[in-house]
Amino acid sequence: MRKNSLIHLLLALVTTGFFIGLEGANSAGLALMLDASGKIVVAGQTNNMDNGSLDIALARYNKDGTLDPTLNLNSVQPGTVVFGSSTRDETANAVALDLKGKIVVAGASASSLNDQWEIVRFNNNGSLDTTFNPTGAGSGQAGVVLLQIANFDSASSVAIDSQNRIVVAGTTNDGIVTRAAVARFTESGTLDSSFGLGSSIPGVFVLMLGNDTTRAGALTLTQDD
Repeated sequence: MRKNSLIHLLLALVTTGFFIGLEGANSAGLALMLDASGKIVVAGQTNNMDNGSLDIALARYNKDGTLDPTLNLNSVQPGTVVFGSSTRDETANAVALDLKGKIVVAGASASSLNDQWEIVRFNNNGSLDTTFNPTGAGSGQAGVVLLQIANFDSASSVAIDSQNRIVVAGTTNDGIVTRAAVARFTESGTLDSSFGLGSSIPGVFVLMLGNDTTRAGALTLTQDD
């Protein structure tokens, strides 16, 4: 029974993209993974019913397909987390667990002016991890990192290395050319300046092939990081 429930849940997420447990319009699961205990962690987006903007959505399901109420226990819908601002559309396109079991999502934060990479880290209980970018530098909120490489940027993949650093891949667009980009952040949320040496933004590597379009849709790390 548990195996069938898990299969049905995964099929629902993969074939429809809809979250089970989130009723907002345009609720969509865009990335999923299994944690160490076999629970399913899903990240994506949902409409904010108050202001109409898109918010980051997170849900965790037990092996039998039910929502895990230990995530965001005291919320209106335990098992789910909705996070965002009223002024931007925010989406999680990728999710990973760090070495301490914290949930890291990466995606985009968009306004009429620009699109930025957005990386948010949550504690295992669903609360925002304020030890990540604790001063809120560049984002105005502890727990959240915004990265502006060019004008229109979006993160599509995230991975954690053996030193608990966060590696993010995605695209950046200057209004003319779309290019693949990779950035590495320290555990505390600052760009790791030892990565992408010589680049215009230390900690960020942008793949430049003339005016050719390049995209990074997936990311994996070697054993030596």
